[in-house]
Amino acid sequence: MKKTGFTLAEVLITLAIIGVVTALTMPALVGGYQKSKVGPSLRKFINTMEVANEHILVENEANTITSAVSDTDEYLDVLGDFVQGSSDGDTMSKITLTPKSYSGSSDGAPEAMSSKKVFNMASGEAFGIQLETNSAVIANAKDRAKGSYKGEIGYIYYDLNGFETKPNRLGRDIFYFILDNSGKLIPYGGLLQSKAYSAGEDEEDSSSDSSSVEQEWKNGTDKCTADTVTSGATCSASVMDNNWKVVYKY
Repeated sequence: MKKTGFTLAEVLITLAIIGVVTALTMPALVGGYQKSKVGPSLRKFINTMEVANEHILVENEANTITSAVSDTDEYLDVLGDFVQGSSDGDTMSKITLTPKSYSGSSDGAPEAMSSKKVFNMASGEAFGIQLETNSAVIANAKDRAKGSYKGEIGYIYYDLNGFETKPNRLGRDIFYFILDNSGKLIPYGGLLQSKAYSAGEDEEDSSSDSSSVEQEWKNGTDKCTADTVTSGATCSASVMDNNWKVVYKY
């Protein structure tokens, strides 16, 4: 009886084909997985920070972050009581993998990354922040705030996989937030920022600005991928304003 089976050549050819297909599809699968993590990670980070900030305010019987702590070092030290992790005092300029903007230029967002002090979270995430302590700047920021918001006192670079892990790019694994003096986090450049700060305009103008931002996301002309110095800075707002989904070119 004649036996049938595969020849060695056929097996090798099959394995080679499988290898090629895997090499072609694996990056897309990994990219898709990373992309799907963005929305949940941003929501979790915002919630974690806002709950911790609320604890800081209550513990210090304060209604603003700047009246509860004196500077960035004290803030990060106190934050460690409510968020698992710690800061060693180093700034983002000490990071081995220099953070890049979405377009590839170093320090490409509105607030320079290098001066921010790093807080490494036990979960593997990290963020860089520098609080504003100038009383005149704080007062001016408060004047622009609306409702329960009390003005911008800091800008946060949040990295969902830690600063020592690539790609270290805005809009990919690094996302930009405003820290409000009320303890709330606001994605930079989106609807919530328009609603929180008037920048001197009246309510009608502010509503117009919000509509403009919303229409920009809906039209797909997402400025977080624009080829400008702020490339990637508004990607956190894009994700929030689009129901926690990445709609831009990832």
